Amino acid sequence: MYENALGKELAKNIFEAFKQAGWEEAQLGPGGGLGDGIVVGWSSRAVAVKAALESTANFPRVWAKDTEKEVPDLIIVGVGLNSF
Repeated sequence: MYENALGKELAKNIFEAFKQAGWEEAQLGPGGGLGDGIVVGWSSRAVAVKAALESTANFPRVWAKDTEKEVPDLIIVGVGLNSF
């Protein structure tokens, strides 16, 4: 997801990386209330995605949200405001 037009291109690049990694159910679209930076959440697996984005892509301000609320097979990655 992306908060606004400024983050859309970055969200699109993350989406394409997921698709290339074989995540066929990945979707791209707008979102709201994401806050600053890049947010991942809604699954304990989101913590692994957070770590991958921080180490592989070297993104600043990646934070995990609601990872204790296990929603099987759901991981969100949102590009919020002030992502760089």
